[in-house]
Amino acid sequence: MIVRAAYLVAQYRHARPKAAKSSAIRTRAHLDAVGPALASAVPAGSAVLSIGPRNIDEVQALDAEGWIVSAVDLFPTHPRIHRGDMERLPYPDDRFGLTWVSHVFEHAYSQRRAAREIVRVTRPDGMLWIAVPRGGTPNPHDRWRFDTVADVVRPFREAGGHPVVAWSQERPSELRVLLRLDKTPRGAPRRMLVALTDPRMARDWAA
Repeated sequence: MIVRAAYLVAQYRHARPKAAKSSAIRTRAHLDAVGPALASAVPAGSAVLSIGPRNIDEVQALDAEGWIVSAVDLFPTHPRIHRGDMERLPYPDDRFGLTWVSHVFEHAYSQRRAAREIVRVTRPDGMLWIAVPRGGTPNPHDRWRFDTVADVVRPFREAGGHPVVAWSQERPSELRVLLRLDKTPRGAPRRMLVALTDPRMARDWAA
């Protein structure tokens, strides 16, 4: 209980000074970078979840893509942003075609619980955008360190999301990763699509 309270205090102290700082430029840069990979996977009208947007700017940037956006934050600053914890998301299973987690996942109290909840509310074959700072030293606010794309993917694999990296970018100070979640239970039949461009390959496959 005391540890959890200390965690919330650390998050509040960090979040409040940044509440009025616009994230629109960063969100636009992320959308521009990953846009082609999202265009067909998340069409206009899709349900999208923004986790930890801090203020309305990120929500409005996602709105502009034609998506139906819900948002949740520990310390909401706008009526459109629901109060909630990424480890206990107030949404039903398989609700969102895209879950947007920009510079938030490093703050999770329990990385495992947060990943499990994010996987739960994202639809099968849904997309998950994760951007986190690269490197750094963990502290009461930024609790987790990420050095490679594999560090970002691992918690979602362990949570049962069976993530496939659709797009990624390793920048000096930031990791950007777009995942497609394959939530098919292990052992269940899976569809396989194989491109057979070589006639010999096609004959070998048929044989």
